[in-house]
Amino acid sequence: MVKEHNEKLFTRTFSLYLASTIINFLGTGMHGIALPWLLLEMTKSPLSIGILLCIRALPGIFLAPYAGYVADCMDRRINCFLMNLLQGIVVFVTVGLGYYGLLNQFYIYSMALLISIGNTFFFPGIRAYIQEVVGKANLLRANSLTESLTQAGMLIGTGTAGLVISSFGTMTALFIDGCTFLVSAICIILMNKTKASFSVKPQKFAILKTKFEVLKYVKTKFILFVTILLLLVPTFCVQVNNVLVGAFTMDLLKLDASAYGLINLCYAIGAMLSGFILASLTKKRVNDKYFIFVSILALGLFEGLFGSSQNLSTAMLITFIIGSCVVITRTWLNTKVMSITDNEYAGRIQSTIGFLTSVMLLVSGLVVGGIAKNVGYNLVFYLLGTFVVLIAFISLFYYSRQENATTTSNTSEATVKAKVNEM
Repeated sequence: MVKEHNEKLFTRTFSLYLASTIINFLGTGMHGIALPWLLLEMTKSPLSIGILLCIRALPGIFLAPYAGYVADCMDRRINCFLMNLLQGIVVFVTVGLGYYGLLNQFYIYSMALLISIGNTFFFPGIRAYIQEVVGKANLLRANSLTESLTQAGMLIGTGTAGLVISSFGTMTALFIDGCTFLVSAICIILMNKTKASFSVKPQKFAILKTKFEVLKYVKTKFILFVTILLLLVPTFCVQVNNVLVGAFTMDLLKLDASAYGLINLCYAIGAMLSGFILASLTKKRVNDKYFIFVSILALGLFEGLFGSSQNLSTAMLITFIIGSCVVITRTWLNTKVMSITDNEYAGRIQSTIGFLTSVMLLVSGLVVGGIAKNVGYNLVFYLLGTFVVLIAFISLFYYSRQENATTTSNTSEATVKAKVNEM
């Protein structure tokens, strides 16, 4: 069995986890290019891409309670292994249908839905597993390395997808994607076994019952609720950028797709490097509230500044910094969530984050583009920056108040104990 508080970070299990992460996201990056391209080849309509994005968001909205329940009541390693195996099989079936000319638009949507279902169950399980095996002392370094290798895998996957598709075809890219799922599954099954965090017998309304338990648990830890909401901020910024940066590049900067690719590349490099740097600096004690405040504040300021970009070099530099801020903010907040959360609730808390993220991505994806058309891209970035800066000051106020309350409570307890000892 895994020891929950292992002081050594780079164990065999954690190394396998890192290998699984970069391989998994390499395939995800390739998949993210190949599947939309396949749809465009088939339909010649950008509407099909919009439908694809909506389908991908649905499992995170409707299946999150089940995913958290499964992550907490069974061996998390087996859960993640089965999800990766399912995804690999789905991709290979798609490749087979494509080879024989039987692939159609409906099946591509079905494939995207099944892979998204796999992700909905996979990510709460793997994050809860890592929280369990690395221990609180190593959480920040572990999350930093995870973010960096995620970006590295995505960077390699998206960077090579176009070359593979143009040279060997879309089915070859999807075949490689399927292989990455299977290799990731092998890495996961070789990791150390864990036990279920809580034992439950299958019963009617068990999912609903555990969901109410999670709500009661979060209610007793309001700081956890606040931190989860703050964790949505960098993801919201990424979604706004995904929706608007391409159009901003074309319409305002008057540049082509290659420039858009360079801007995205700068984001990925900034995100990847900041994760590695953060992992190397975490041995020094840093006050959470100030670090979170500064990282969110910087994110807001540079999101606003992006709206003032007049040329490619400025846009690339600002996007590089935004990528760094997103990863630093997300890593620190996710680590705080994990350190607050008890292990038996870890999977359900992570699935709740996944649910809120899916809802936010779906709504913002549908709304942001329409708002930008009416008020202009610049103003949207200015408003986003202002909103995030405001959130930064709210976070500082809340965490400072929480810290003072904790200090007062500890002082009162120490005084009571001292009086008792004097008697």
